[in-house]
Amino acid sequence: MKIGKYIFGGLLLALLLGGGAMSNCFAQATGFFDYDFTEPAQWDIVNGKGNFNLDLTGEGYLYYKVTSPSQPWQDTEVSPGGAYIQYPSLRLKREFSGNQWVFETKVLYAMPNISPDRVNIRQFVTWVCFGDRNNSIRFAREAKQAGTGAHYDRMRCTVTLDGSVSQQVELTPSGTGTDLYRFRVVRGVKDAQGTLDDKKIQAFWSTDAGVTWTQFGTDITLSSQTAALSQYVMINGGALHSIDPLISADIMNSYAMYDYIKVDGPVVIKAQDPKYSNDPTKLVEIDDKFKPVLGQRITFVATDKDGKAKFKVNWTAITDTSTMITPNPNAPAPLFPKTVGVFFDSDTVSSTKEFQIVHLGDVEINVHDAATYDSSDPDKSILGMKKITVEKGKLGTTHNTIQYQGQTVDLDTIINDAADTAGVLPQYIKGQIQKET
Repeated sequence: MKIGKYIFGGLLLALLLGGGAMSNCFAQATGFFDYDFTEPAQWDIVNGKGNFNLDLTGEGYLYYKVTSPSQPWQDTEVSPGGAYIQYPSLRLKREFSGNQWVFETKVLYAMPNISPDRVNIRQFVTWVCFGDRNNSIRFAREAKQAGTGAHYDRMRCTVTLDGSVSQQVELTPSGTGTDLYRFRVVRGVKDAQGTLDDKKIQAFWSTDAGVTWTQFGTDITLSSQTAALSQYVMINGGALHSIDPLISADIMNSYAMYDYIKVDGPVVIKAQDPKYSNDPTKLVEIDDKFKPVLGQRITFVATDKDGKAKFKVNWTAITDTSTMITPNPNAPAPLFPKTVGVFFDSDTVSSTKEFQIVHLGDVEINVHDAATYDSSDPDKSILGMKKITVEKGKLGTTHNTIQYQGQTVDLDTIINDAADTAGVLPQYIKGQIQKET
């Protein structure tokens, strides 16, 4: 986890040896995060049965192991009957903020088949919660191989809203005892009218290195009250043993190994400053002061709010055709009808993309999550958007006006109008005029 590079003696040693004996040993931090477990962790650690350890070598992993008797659903002890009590499991919690984000984790589950006389239930759970577990998206690797009732071996995604299960989807593991999954939750999805809705959420899973993502169920819509609650990611689990309820999960040889957990914020679209065309670090905000003009080529950049990180994304441009000038019916068809501008190499995933403006009007620049982008339904994967209005610009510093029949004529306006009609760059037309006169 990329939290910092400072190690504080016994505190880290205690963490590496298990972590279950400490509560709130690291300060919680809000905002977005990206942890790959190569450095010490910064999570709230809530006491309970179970243990974890960090492998800080190489790529870095977090191992979570369950201990019987424990359960992941409650924060207090419960007595279901019989000779023992079920305890809350060890919980690792991490708060984050924002109303437009993408959560993703990669987990390897070891859940070997065990003789029924040894183990009853094992569970490893990853949560994305709003307020508490009564409003949550839960990814649970579960197996029950002994005891009364139906036995199962499954991967289950459950959506709970206001304390009631609203959706539940089950996947069938490989049966080998070891399965690798990636899970993703996206908050902030376009609605049917094309407006970004920060109450709408989608959940996805992948088993092929994130090349193909499949959506769990249907879109999830939070109530206004739930959408305003604090958000956190949590890892926990549970286990019950048929014969000896106090047996350790180490003997069961079961664990969840997390490669990374991250929450990325919305991608911010900026533009390379044309005054510094040879310096890609010079970026400008796309705001009211950003005035693109007909014929301009813009280099857009998918970055964070500080302009430091770069995100590889898919790019699309949606033209508001109602803002375009109605074509002259007597003029030849324009080269790029109903399109304010076009991307170069539009189908490739990239953190930067060149955009050529060919008509006047409004256009919405969208960036899409490359992992879940579907060209047939691009609204489901939008990470950020910016709307720009293209205006007529000044074409150079000379011959902007001419004298004609005793009057001053705005030559640049005439050329811009002709260029807009034809979809031809105005600077090309003016250059051609100057060449021929």
